[in-house]
Amino acid sequence: MDVRGIDLSDRFLQDNQHIAFDLPDANGHEGPGTLLLLINAPVVPLALMQLGKKVIADKRIVGYFAWELPLISADWTPGLKFVHDIIAPSRFTADAIQPFVPDEVKVLAYPVHATAKLRVTNFRPPRCKLLVLVMFNFGSGFVRKNPMASIEAFKRAYGGNGEAHLIVKMQNGASFPLERRQLLKEASTLSNIHFIEKEMDDAELAGLIEESDVLLSLHRSEGFGLTLAEAMLKGKCVVATDWSGNHDYLSDATGFPVPYRLVPAIDFSGNYHFPDQLWAEPDVEAAAGILKSLMDPELREKIGGQARQYAGVSFTPDRYAEDFCRILRFQSVGGTSLPLASHSVKTG
Repeated sequence: MDVRGIDLSDRFLQDNQHIAFDLPDANGHEGPGTLLLLINAPVVPLALMQLGKKVIADKRIVGYFAWELPLISADWTPGLKFVHDIIAPSRFTADAIQPFVPDEVKVLAYPVHATAKLRVTNFRPPRCKLLVLVMFNFGSGFVRKNPMASIEAFKRAYGGNGEAHLIVKMQNGASFPLERRQLLKEASTLSNIHFIEKEMDDAELAGLIEESDVLLSLHRSEGFGLTLAEAMLKGKCVVATDWSGNHDYLSDATGFPVPYRLVPAIDFSGNYHFPDQLWAEPDVEAAAGILKSLMDPELREKIGGQARQYAGVSFTPDRYAEDFCRILRFQSVGGTSLPLASHSVKTG
């Protein structure tokens, strides 16, 4: 199929320097086709305005949306009217959108691939028998990502035991100084907790995951959990809250789901403050117990191997392409032929 792309990063004031974008440029492309919007619903009208009427005319418009709470927020509603079809990366996100649209929201997990090049990071301390990794971006929601719980679980499991080390790879801390100080203070008394704040490219991040034994994510909610899936593909043990997007693929056979209780989604930083909705409060003591058990290399090898096998089948680009064509009813006949969706959309 003739697949082209338009990178809107600059027009949305996003930093795209780390994005490998090698598709043929579709700016100015007119005529029939399918327009897949890899953005979220609140900015769909703005994206279509940036593309222009001539580009979007006669095209089937598909929104590929992710969301992290049981129901989408009110600012999503206008954008939903501009698409023919909606795809979500998880059943959790699909269920959050479904009450607001007439047609079925399709579920299609993201494609995950192993980075071809690994750059050795050498962050593993000497005599370390268990290296646990936490990765998060402050801009994605400090309260939602919940790194404080991950640090607390590690402290309960190992304290200052030098055979176990925790690496916290964080991004955009300078933009959230209060939360950053809170995080650093939480670990200030232990020499086996380390923080990495420098920018890393894909090869370095892949190397860091490769060097680790466990990926820990005691999040309160995830739309999909891409980092978790990437770690599974590398055969790493994933310890994560058993709720939201990752519930689709993280099980006792592929990782270590952490029990939780549902609490109001309170986030005074403003990113995810929806007290009328619920999200997960992971059981930190249970997570600590899991971390203790993972000092056993045979257990890590067993579950990590099962995770790799599952991810190697479920998240491949080939599987993604096949499922994408199936759920959107693509037929390749010297190009692309598509039936129109059952409802009309606003295009101007």
